[in-house]
Amino acid sequence: MRLLALLGALAAPAAAQEADPAVARALIADAAAYDDACRGGSGDDADTWYACGARDYAGYALGLLGYCYVDADESFVPCARGGTRLSRPVAP
Repeated sequence: MRLLALLGALAAPAAAQEADPAVARALIADAAAYDDACRGGSGDDADTWYACGARDYAGYALGLLGYCYVDADESFVPCARGGTRLSRPVAP
């Protein structure tokens, strides 16, 4: 998974970001893979917790790039098409 792309998306201020379609596609793919691992993993496994946290940060990074989450489709789309911009995850 492309954690480097995620970190790169988070590194610059939101106002300075332009949505790079390649980065957005990579983060969308990563968010889906992390979501599968999060939902399918054991609650007492550190890998499951890592996957859930990475999924949340991928969603946040997508929001910084102007992509929003659509619950009905379980997908990300440009925010101009609707959906919810995901907020920054909070550590437990």
